[in-house]
Amino acid sequence: LNARINPMLKKQPAPANLKPNELDYTPGALSAGRLVKAIDLIIANDLQTRRISAAENLQREDLSAIETIEAIAEIVDAELIADIEYLSMGETPAERVKALLAKLDSVRRSNELGYEVASEAKYTSHKFMGSVDKIFKNLPKSLKWRSFYNNDLPLLMDFCEDVQEVSTQHHLNKSQTRALAKLKETSEEEF
Repeated sequence: LNARINPMLKKQPAPANLKPNELDYTPGALSAGRLVKAIDLIIANDLQTRRISAAENLQREDLSAIETIEAIAEIVDAELIADIEYLSMGETPAERVKALLAKLDSVRRSNELGYEVASEAKYTSHKFMGSVDKIFKNLPKSLKWRSFYNNDLPLLMDFCEDVQEVSTQHHLNKSQTRALAKLKETSEEEF
C-alpha cells in the first residue's frame, strides 16, 4: 500500500530556536520538559511530512483509481491521526477512514429517519464532521465524503488484492476496476 503512494521525502530541519543539546537523545541529555518539546517537534514534523506527501501523491496524473482512493484515505488519515479516538478505529489508514465515515454516515441516516442517536455517536459526529467536510472540500478535486464512502472506498476495501494489483498496473478507472472484479467473481479462468 504505502509503496505505491509514498514518494521519497526529506525531513524538515529542526527549528533554529532549538539548542543542539535539545536534539541529543543520549540518556540524561534532556530534561523532561525539553524531551517532551523534542518529541512533539519530531511528531509534528512527521505529520507535516505525511500530509505533504499524501497531497503530492494525489496530484500525480498517472494514478489508477485504486491509487487515487488510497491517496485520499491517506490524506484524511494524516489529518486526523493525532486524535486518539480516531487512531483506535483501525489498523490501516483505509480501515480508520472507513470506520469513521461509517459512523458519520450512520448518524446522518439516523437523523434523516428521525431515529434516536446515541450520545456517544452524536459526540463522534460533532467532533469529526467539520474536519471531514473540510478535508474533502480542500482536496485538489473536491469530493463529497459520502460519495467517497459509498462509491470509492469499497473498491479498496471490498475487492481482492489481485483485482487491486491489476487495476494499479494497468491504470484502470473505477468502472473498469468494478468490471474486472465482476469478471473475477464469475470466471477465475477469464481473469
